[in-house]
Amino acid sequence: MFEKIVLRRSEFGPDLTPGEIAEALLFYRNVHIVMDPLTLKPLIDSFGPHGLLRLLERDRVSGFYAEDMCLTQNETVRSLAVHCFTTAILAGKDGERPRKGRKARLCAILEMSGLTGGEAVRFAERFAKRVKMQTFSSDYFIPGGVHKAAGEEILDRSYVNGAARRVVANTIGFEEYAADLQFYAVPFGDNFFVRTNLDFAAGNARRKLAAPQLEAITESNILSSLFDAGVDVALASHYGGDFYTSAVNSDIVRLRYAELLKRTGISRADLLQLQDVVLDGYPALREVINAKQRSFDDFLDLLDKSDKFREWIHGIGPDAKLVPEYINQVTAEGWTSKLPVKIARYVIATAIGIAHPIGGPAISAADMFLLERLARGWRPNHFVDDRLKPFLATDESD
Repeated sequence: MFEKIVLRRSEFGPDLTPGEIAEALLFYRNVHIVMDPLTLKPLIDSFGPHGLLRLLERDRVSGFYAEDMCLTQNETVRSLAVHCFTTAILAGKDGERPRKGRKARLCAILEMSGLTGGEAVRFAERFAKRVKMQTFSSDYFIPGGVHKAAGEEILDRSYVNGAARRVVANTIGFEEYAADLQFYAVPFGDNFFVRTNLDFAAGNARRKLAAPQLEAITESNILSSLFDAGVDVALASHYGGDFYTSAVNSDIVRLRYAELLKRTGISRADLLQLQDVVLDGYPALREVINAKQRSFDDFLDLLDKSDKFREWIHGIGPDAKLVPEYINQVTAEGWTSKLPVKIARYVIATAIGIAHPIGGPAISAADMFLLERLARGWRPNHFVDDRLKPFLATDESD
């Protein structure tokens, strides 16, 4: 259970949060983080350059960096909006000569993110030693690149219409159009154009009233969302294991290949049940960290004390349920309950160095607490009650 997870997007937006990464680290044996130029900067902003490197250099953490960005290219041909899916590499700042080599191009991205030239070089050197660097446009994930696969999938009318409905249903101002939406692509040479009944003017008017700061939505925005979900399909197929991305993308991936995220859905449901049943009254780990009530360094201290808890989780069979297994462990009888009381006291007291326990001096309250722990052995509630709950405790949950 919880063997491996691949993290690409936040559940509620594009940028992974420290809290989501923390939850993955606590419950999964191995955590793999997929990054690109658009998502690397937010991670650096959240963790700091050295903090992100320390994270990636931890045991059980690995990473992938795609140096190209997935884009929807648009042009007007005879008054017709024509599109194609492509990728692009940032090779340097405007006005400077293109940089050659992946680490040099990474340095350019880092400098645009606010690092000095020296900081960028040092970061890139350590980053490249730990993180696999490739491109989405290569054959690494899928022959011909992810853009080619997305370009083929966009011509599947049934899939695209269903996927577009999911995007629209989660787009402020456009929600009411989802049920009756018609949205499909028509080939146009090597490109395509879109046929839709979506009223962008009316939807954007509602969007502006609801949230004036948000940008207007075009058919290109919807296509980009479909392209991004197509990238997730390729990644989920490549890596296997649990795959974590935005809620909308997950919904689209399930529409295309239901089995790809089936295991992820089961694992997520287990964690939500753990929160509801075992941690009832406490905020979620991600909430505490994202609200900065606890720092990520505080969490790493907690994580370093969680070895037995994680070993227990990873030893649970893949078809078992987390909360029932937790309850069984917590309520199971210890081996000493099967011994006569005096013999049990003698065996345990001898183990902690108390002379003549049966006829000797009274055992202190602290010793009795230790006896109880020895009698029962380690159980998952020892970590949950002694470490995790105090970490999560706030003024509201105390």
